[in-house]
Amino acid sequence: MAKSENTGRKTWPRQLGRGIAWVAVLAIIVIGGSRVNFDVNPVRLLPQKLPEVQGLTAYLDQFSRSDELIVTVDGDVPTEVDEAARSLAERLRARADVASAVILHPPGEEDPDAMSELIAYLLINQEPGKLDEFVNSLDPGESKQRIERTIDTMTFDLSPAAALLGGYDPLGLVPAAFGGGGGGGPMTMGGANFGSKDGKLRLIYVWSADRLARKDYLKLIAWTKEVRAIVHAWQAETPSAANVRVRLSGEPAIMGEVSGSMQGDLSTSGFSTALFVALIFWGVYRKLRPLLALLAMLTLVILLTFGLSGLFIPELNVMNIGFASILIGLTDYGILVYQQSLVTPGDPKRIRAATLPGILCAATTTAASFASLMASSQPSLAKLGAIVATGVLVGAAVMLLIFVPWVCRMPRSTPQSSPVDPPPWLLLGETSSRVVAVFLALALCAAVATLCLKGLPGVDATDHSVRPRISEAYDALDDMTRALTGSNSAGSLIVHAHSGIELRRELEQLKGRLNKEVESGTMRSFLVPTAFAPVPSYQQANAERAVSRLLLHRDRLADELAEAGFGPESTILLDAVLARLKSWSLGAGTIPPETSAVRWLLQRLVGTGTDGSAWAATNYVATPGADLSALQSPQVFLADWGQTMRAVTEQAPKELGMILLMLAGAVMILLIITFRRCHEIGWVILCMTLSAVLALGWMSLAGWRWDFFNAAAILLCLGGGIDYSIHMLLALRRGEPVNEIMADTGRGVLVCALTSVVGFASLAWASNTGLASLGKVCALALGMNCLVATYLLPRLWQLAHSPRPSHP
Repeated sequence: MAKSENTGRKTWPRQLGRGIAWVAVLAIIVIGGSRVNFDVNPVRLLPQKLPEVQGLTAYLDQFSRSDELIVTVDGDVPTEVDEAARSLAERLRARADVASAVILHPPGEEDPDAMSELIAYLLINQEPGKLDEFVNSLDPGESKQRIERTIDTMTFDLSPAAALLGGYDPLGLVPAAFGGGGGGGPMTMGGANFGSKDGKLRLIYVWSADRLARKDYLKLIAWTKEVRAIVHAWQAETPSAANVRVRLSGEPAIMGEVSGSMQGDLSTSGFSTALFVALIFWGVYRKLRPLLALLAMLTLVILLTFGLSGLFIPELNVMNIGFASILIGLTDYGILVYQQSLVTPGDPKRIRAATLPGILCAATTTAASFASLMASSQPSLAKLGAIVATGVLVGAAVMLLIFVPWVCRMPRSTPQSSPVDPPPWLLLGETSSRVVAVFLALALCAAVATLCLKGLPGVDATDHSVRPRISEAYDALDDMTRALTGSNSAGSLIVHAHSGIELRRELEQLKGRLNKEVESGTMRSFLVPTAFAPVPSYQQANAERAVSRLLLHRDRLADELAEAGFGPESTILLDAVLARLKSWSLGAGTIPPETSAVRWLLQRLVGTGTDGSAWAATNYVATPGADLSALQSPQVFLADWGQTMRAVTEQAPKELGMILLMLAGAVMILLIITFRRCHEIGWVILCMTLSAVLALGWMSLAGWRWDFFNAAAILLCLGGGIDYSIHMLLALRRGEPVNEIMADTGRGVLVCALTSVVGFASLAWASNTGLASLGKVCALALGMNCLVATYLLPRLWQLAHSPRPSHP
């Protein structure tokens, strides 16, 4: 009785501790998981310290509306495209609960009110002396001469534009407002024509009824679905809609596609990996209860890692969501534990003692390889490295602390179960393993020949690696850019200054530099929006002086126009502009104007920061392949995907080389501690070299290219794939027969490697191109590491250590 009481006293604190531990695990999963958000901004995937990336970020922050959809309407017949665009715009305008503004035309085209607002804004925003000169030209005696010059232009210039403008603007308000320009070549203002020159593409800009920020991406996605539903209903009810194609683009559409694909990848890739791991385990061991227990442990590892990520890395992007598949493949320590439990069943201490060195070595090297990614300037890879490194360590702890007792408590058919023989399909028999070794040697020769003929895999310097594999929004954006600019080399230069006056000086200096670029042929056209940059002091000075004088001239100017033979339409624009100027000078209105079309234009050209700073976007079309990095300065940034990917591609090898040297040093230290013999370390290096040649050769043969995502496969395979050679070499150095090593250690290495390869290979079908490329390259490289270590290394070792015949 006393013994029973002592046992109870010893067990209840242990049970209490276990209960507290499980509560803590549950809290981490729930609290951390609830904090996780999806970051759907593709710019966040890039190195944030690069000036080009900072330019893209500034463009999105200052000149892009997160709640603006771009509806593209294209077809073969321009009249049908125009009719369809008008009809769809009217349908969208009828839904005020969905769209606060539907913009089909730029300021002035079928919208005189917007044109008058834009002219008034440009006039009052001019340098005071410049507007004073224009007002002086309308003083008594001067104004009649100005009207006579307009009549001469209308008489001798036979173009319809001159007659139309002269009739509605005989005083020259439009030239006075737009005087000086800012372009260099035939530059359209970033699509301000709202369509292509051939009329086969029209654009409709739709603003949400409620102003939504990027953090409200779930609401933005829901709003995009509403707009899409309206479009689908219009297509079903409008017969002419069958002749055009309608697509949605812009930030909300891209967010919807990316976030949807992320959620799909997160669920399907993890499920498919778990399914393949289960099939591999069943094919080797044919045991159901251990399989279910292993899947439960893998699920716990994923959830716990997900929760920890939410606590420290709450924002996951398209590159991070593949961690589940990777962890399911890499946390193969459960297989090692179960394999050992077949040898020493029912004894947790012996199982832990036998598996701890191997699991600790594998977890350390694998975690180190992923942790090295944290030194990357690419946030996506840095986060992926931190998440997987954490998950690997969590997986090792879960398998040793929780899975081992579970395995020991499982009933067995015999008191001492013997290890299960490896199935034939693993090809570990004497004859089959030799055949595989021969095929590997032939594959190695083919890889060397391919590298000699085709060279190393090329580099993909485009932005495709940050895009979804299939994306209507991105495709529509590309088609729109080509149709409006005639090139894929359009971009913007983002200019930053502390004030509007300083911004204008920076823009004038930039204009001179851009003119030289046009002369040299590296740039085709550009638009410098100097006149649009808001300067409050200019506006105030003009309102106090020139505007008040102009208002006093109105009646006299109307009489002079009537005397010169102009009709009532000649004062319509004058009266509209004066009304705007008067309201602003009295403080009754706001500057800039509030008409949707004018606001649309201004937000794409100029902006003001919360700290009072001033921003401007200079749109350009460059010559394809031109390097514009020399245009950058502390005040000028490039916002151009092509230029950005060029900079990322140039930086990646340097950064990757630095991280690779660090990881190689750590691996070398591990090899010295493990083997302490130079020739054995040489065997490991030989295996890694042969694996690299095989992987590179077959990458080149398949036409795969490096991008700044899958380049990390070099690091992951160095840290994760080296374990296979280490395990096999440790068995070989013990002097065991090669056939026994193949059946025992070779089986463990092969099964563990298969789970890792499957984990990465499942990412090959990910919706994101970069994540898919990372999965394919890692699966190929790890597969080659495994095959070389399992099949080629033992035969080479046997050949090198076979007894040599003695000579008399």
